[in-house]
Formats: sequence, structure tokens, C-alpha cells
Amino acid sequence: MRRIEDLGRFLYNKLIASLEKGYLHAFYAIKNLQPKSNMILDVGCGKGELLEKLLDYKVFELGIDFSIKNLDIAHSKKIALIMGDATSLPLREEVFDIVVSSQFFEHVWDVRQALNEQIRVLKKGGNLIIEQANLLSIPVLINLTLIYPIKTKGKRGGFKWLINRKKVIKSLYNSYYGRDEDIKTILWWRDFINSTSTISLVNIYSNLSKKLKIKNLYLKLFVSLFSRGIIIFAIKREN
Repeated sequence: MRRIEDLGRFLYNKLIASLEKGYLHAFYAIKNLQPKSNMILDVGCGKGELLEKLLDYKVFELGIDFSIKNLDIAHSKKIALIMGDATSLPLREEVFDIVVSSQFFEHVWDVRQALNEQIRVLKKGGNLIIEQANLLSIPVLINLTLIYPIKTKGKRGGFKWLINRKKVIKSLYNSYYGRDEDIKTILWWRDFINSTSTISLVNIYSNLSKKLKIKNLYLKLFVSLFSRGIIIFAIKREN
């Protein structure tokens, strides 16, 4: 029994815990833009980890989330926060230079509407950064099929659940309705962004291919099988 527990702990630490720090990849993506005096919005900011990392930069940052529990934790980090629905942001049009979200879209009920709202509040020529888990990733698949069922006491996870995960359910926090770990592939994200007329896709890559500095498209796709996360860069079109 002890060996099983040790194995479970090892798998979580090696394969899953790092998934929960996807915001770090979003942070490095913003850092590469060398933001100065920028207006940055973090949609689905959670506990404010990403915005906390940006406190040392001379930027105005705002986080929005639907979870009171998350906002209470983020508030202690001296971050500007508002509570709101990501599919109907309580913000004016074309306010922010950078709009970012990290591991957010797999939970939102209407992905298209949530994306349109992020674009709406983004200035023309502004940067849209999306960080997501990658369904092609072996660690992610292990999490969803083997570890997630243990974490949720059999209520979610497994191969059958994975096929039907798009079903809308009440969240684990019982505070809103959304999709349950509806994680997409890097190919899905490429096609989805390219189908959006108001933004232009600049780059899309897996975290591992970026680290290894791989440029070949087919090699990137192969490497994505082993990469936990995806970064999407897009710019709002001027007209």
C-alpha cells in the first residue's frame, strides 16, 4: 500500500504539479515583449500567480475571475481585481495592450464568446497571449485518464469520460457552470485562431519545442507529444 502511495505521489510531482504552473510560461511570454507602462488583463486570473510575477514591472495589471475564493487569495497579493464573467467582461472596448489567460479556456462554457470578449477589450495592434495544456501531451493524458479519477474519487476522469468531456457540468467549486478539463490539441488551437477574423496568429508552439529551439513544423508537432503546454501569440488587427 505504501508503495502505491509513493508511486502516486511521484507521478503527481513529476507529471502533474508542473501543469499547475503554466502561468510561468505565460509570464515569460509577456516578459519577452518587454512590457513598459502597458495595460495588462489576466482573464481567469485564479489566485493571481501570474500578476504577482509582474508586480516588479512598471505596468498596470488587472485580474478578473469568477471565483470569490480565488479572488480573496489574490487580493492579499496587492493586485487590482474584479469579479466577472469571462464571456461578458465588464470592461470598455480597446483598453488593454496585452490580454493573457493561462489554463482558462478548458473550463469556460463558450470558448468562442470568451475569445471574442478578450479581443474586444484589446487595443488594435495589442497582443493576445493564451497558455493552455496540450491534449497531445503524454503527461496530460496520464493525468486525465489515471490520476484525475483518483483526485475526484471516481466522479471524473478515465477513458470513457475523456471522450465525453465536452459535456457542460457544474464546476468542482459549485460556483459556476463550465466545461470540465476540455483540453485541446495544438492543431485545434491553430485552426481556431486562424478562423477568427479580428486577430492574426503570430506564433503557436509547445513549451518544449520553444526550449529546444525547434523550427521545423513537423518536428514541432512530433515534440508536442511530450510537451505539457501550448503558447499562442496573436495580434489584434488594425482594421
